Amino acid sequence: MIISLLNGDMKISNPATSLLIILPLLTLVIFLVTITLSMAIVLGQEEQNWLTYNSSEFGYSIQYPSDWDDYGGEGIYENTSTLLFGFPEKDGNIGLYLEPVEKYLDTDTLTLKTKTLHNYTIERIAWINSQPDLEFVKNISTTIGQNHYPASQIHYWRNLKEEYNIDTLIVNDRYSYFFNFDTHPLNVPELSPTIEKVLASFNITR
Repeated sequence: MIISLLNGDMKISNPATSLLIILPLLTLVIFLVTITLSMAIVLGQEEQNWLTYNSSEFGYSIQYPSDWDDYGGEGIYENTSTLLFGFPEKDGNIGLYLEPVEKYLDTDTLTLKTKTLHNYTIERIAWINSQPDLEFVKNISTTIGQNHYPASQIHYWRNLKEEYNIDTLIVNDRYSYFFNFDTHPLNVPELSPTIEKVLASFNITR
């Protein structure tokens, strides 16, 4: 092997030595490209296996896995909406329940006011605590959806801890949006990432 210095740079004139340096680098590059392409294909397949539900009646959209059962789509009664999905081969479901925002009498000002997310959250927690088969766990303030809507996520047990529930509440000036996710406790770690993705896709379109 002959090593020479030319303009301050070290040159390796032995071809065999050069190959020993270059081949591992090429192998690494090929490996990284293969991994990147594989991940892109998997992500693309996942996106293709999701559907979008658009409610023209109430102005919202939400995405969900194509193998979920939507029980015939949105059920509409007067000014309320129910959209329920069942999980394949898993106990439990997630439902979206939508209704016009309620008003209440402010006894200090004797005026009607619209209920806020805070009002709905307090009422829901109070209801959970009043039920003998439910056990409140925690309440988390967060944001949900494509536009990061302020939300409350209320966690609680049902039926002597045989079922775990997460209620997600969103309220705007027109509607209250109530998501209820319930399943067996052992299913929660597996289903949670998908539920989070569903909630992240929620969008109020009008």
